[in-house]
Amino acid sequence: RERIDVIHARGTFCALIGYAPKILLRKKMIFDMRGLMAEEYVDAGLWRPNSPAYKVITAAEKYFLRHAEEVVVITDKIKSLIAHDYGLKNITVIPTCTDLEKFRPNKTVNRALATMHSLGNRFAIIYIGSLGTWYMFSEMVDFYNELAKTFANSVFIVVSQSSREAA
Repeated sequence: RERIDVIHARGTFCALIGYAPKILLRKKMIFDMRGLMAEEYVDAGLWRPNSPAYKVITAAEKYFLRHAEEVVVITDKIKSLIAHDYGLKNITVIPTCTDLEKFRPNKTVNRALATMHSLGNRFAIIYIGSLGTWYMFSEMVDFYNELAKTFANSVFIVVSQSSREAA
């Protein structure tokens, strides 16, 4: 009814759901995997290598990589790995960092924020994002603790929607 031409599957589980309509309706599919899910779960200590879950998700990812019209990842390293292993050319990298050539710090805004949060001239480290398994928050705290030894007037600010327990 909506004349959908492309199915966008954001992640392996979504691709599992989206693959049936791709076949049945003869549509193209973008496999927006961002990263290798099974490997990430092993790295996070959630799965063991060669566990049943690891094997199933790895096999599914391989299948979707071979059958998607486009693949989306977040690093050039993953792109190179996938391109080499599967001979793919249809891979787009969407980096998750800021291009400082396009986005310049605004000194007026920075001063206003410093005043609003009573930072004065203190050196601020700001952590913005999720907390939990993959985000290395405890390492950020360790980094800040080392930094604070040199910069006694520093402050560590956390901006997150995650629960305090996740920290």
